[in-house]
Amino acid sequence: MTMEEYLCGYLPLVIPVQYEQECLRAQAVLLRTQVIGAFARQVAEGKQEFILEADTYLSHEQLEEMWGENNTEYQEKIRQAVSSTRGIYLTFEGLPIEACFFRVSAGRTRSAGTFLGQGYDYLAAVDCPKDYLSQDYLTQEKYSRTKLEKLLGGTIAQLSYDDSGYVEWVTIVSSDSGESREYTGEWLGKKLKLSSAHIIMEEQQDKVFFQVKGAGHGFGMSQFAANEMAAQGADYQTILSYFFQNITFDKYLQP
Repeated sequence: MTMEEYLCGYLPLVIPVQYEQECLRAQAVLLRTQVIGAFARQVAEGKQEFILEADTYLSHEQLEEMWGENNTEYQEKIRQAVSSTRGIYLTFEGLPIEACFFRVSAGRTRSAGTFLGQGYDYLAAVDCPKDYLSQDYLTQEKYSRTKLEKLLGGTIAQLSYDDSGYVEWVTIVSSDSGESREYTGEWLGKKLKLSSAHIIMEEQQDKVFFQVKGAGHGFGMSQFAANEMAAQGADYQTILSYFFQNITFDKYLQP
């Protein structure tokens, strides 16, 4: 199986096929960048064979079962998105970038900042002014104080936020030892089954409410914002250059 064939089965797993064609092209480039980056890391580690994960690919038969009467139309959309960007991937200073993407932002993506460390200068925070239109933009969860303490192993003492309003770190005071420990905002989101780490916490008597904006980690391309840009006429290169700063469009020529 070639990389391009693999991407045709990978793309439908990560983005709605009903999205605009230029948005699908942008997503195809990000997926190709991920695969090439993973391959480069394995080569650097001395591995001779690159194995693609089976759970990141849907066969033609699986897609037909999933899409039914729309199968021909949707498979053509996917094929066009992949073939029209054949071999193209993103680099920064000569290396494949960390091709991050997520469903919808809280109105602004996240800068790499101190959270991801050095080497991610291309991940700068950018505005996504129409993401509030997404049905996934705003959610709310509530927990009793007792259940919350059981889930987290203690009580929340402090939430530390980044410049885009996402929780970077949460301080938990252990129920057993009384010691304070720091965890990431992603850890908190997963523990409480929240859609993102853009969290506002409010305590009311014996209940704790969590208002959550966006869906996903917030780094890189907001798929909803990218689709809105495509609907306004932006091509895939414009979209990707907006979410990833100072990147280069390189081309991989498969033998």
